[in-house]
Amino acid sequence: YLTDSSLEPLYKEGALPALEELDLSYGTLCQTAIDDLLACCTHLTHLSLNGCVNMHDLDWGSTSVQLFDYLGVYSCSENAQEPAETSNRLLQNLNCVGCPNIRKVLIPPAACFYHLSTLNLSLSVNLKEVDLACSNLVLLNLSNCCSLEVLKLDCPRLASLFLQVYFCPITGICLYCICLGFS
Repeated sequence: YLTDSSLEPLYKEGALPALEELDLSYGTLCQTAIDDLLACCTHLTHLSLNGCVNMHDLDWGSTSVQLFDYLGVYSCSENAQEPAETSNRLLQNLNCVGCPNIRKVLIPPAACFYHLSTLNLSLSVNLKEVDLACSNLVLLNLSNCCSLEVLKLDCPRLASLFLQVYFCPITGICLYCICLGFS
């Protein structure tokens, strides 16, 4: 029941400069409020956004500034956000389980998520496309993403891929096309 400005005390004036784990699951915060918090929490290694209805596409390859463009890439200042070294992206574990408005996940090599090892998008029922190039991704969970149509992976260390799809009452079993491109 947090309002969009409720999180401001957590990141204003560098209140939590070393925050590593954050769980905002099942909240109704708007994407801008989450953006603002993450812009200043550059040391995050574990992030949970499970069941967040206001989460939208995770497009880290886009030229526009979106939610995860901030994770470890921008430093927080009073007047502007200035790019930091891309090697500072520390995110290792991202959970977006059951986020109904995520339709696309794009993480190209240029996004430099060198530490991302676990990505859980299960139960994101409207997820249609996943395109990942993550050199250290070990576990990817796409279970019960019953709208998934396209899966492109360039993840040489991927050891666990979960694609279980049980009957989906809206579309039946609709895992139509999977393109796997391991390097």
